[in-house]
Amino acid sequence: MRSALYAWLFCLCLLPFPVWAQQTAATSAQGAVLLQRSLGALVGATPVADVTLTGVGRRISGPDDESGAVTLKAMVGGAAKIEMNLPSGAHSEVRAESPNGPAGNWAGPNGVLHEHSQHNCWTDAAWFFPAFLSAYGGSQDVQVSYVGPESRDGASVVHLRFTKLVPGNSARNASSFVAQLSQTEVYLDPQSLLPVAIAFNIHPDNNASSDIPVEVRYSDYRSVNANRVPFHVQEYIQHGLSLDLAITSVIFNSGLNSSEFPIQ
Repeated sequence: MRSALYAWLFCLCLLPFPVWAQQTAATSAQGAVLLQRSLGALVGATPVADVTLTGVGRRISGPDDESGAVTLKAMVGGAAKIEMNLPSGAHSEVRAESPNGPAGNWAGPNGVLHEHSQHNCWTDAAWFFPAFLSAYGGSQDVQVSYVGPESRDGASVVHLRFTKLVPGNSARNASSFVAQLSQTEVYLDPQSLLPVAIAFNIHPDNNASSDIPVEVRYSDYRSVNANRVPFHVQEYIQHGLSLDLAITSVIFNSGLNSSEFPIQ
């Protein structure tokens, strides 16, 4: 009886590696196909290198709840900037790549720059413009998997997941930690394959292991120069509305460059 059990366990130990490898390859391939179809639904024939969005933004932070003009800029390489002109003063946030990896800073009405902790910079900077999600770029440093159909907020969605790895990093533990920090859930409309939401975690500046859930919701997609753009974007932090963006103007390929996204 015991020898039969040991034999069964031995066979079980031999099986998972190839089975899991095949499943991982299959889910990655299926996710990649869906991403390509989703990208085709988002962008037209002309490649988009940069985008500038303007509109009205509502910012909610603790007891503060105010609205004002907002400008959002992003480049296909991953740099992004948010500028808000609110009754309390100007608010800005910049994210970009630096020689030491992803970085960012933010400033409030007093103009003092504050550096983002790098562990909060591994998710996509241009979260407000879904066509620039890094999963759509096809990089070998972004791993995509197909999770499957789900119901989310009472609607059917297709759930994909992507993570990033440190390019050329042979330290598995470091790459694994970056994958954890960058993990992003993508939810597509099953008919149009347009993204309806993404979800990821941010963390306290002094504790990369403590998760704070963030969800970004996209709606009111409109066609602009054959590209599909969500004109309503909402950011939820810890399940509470933090930023509500109503887009009024979209400009593609205006020639933005890295000087627009200074990291100090």
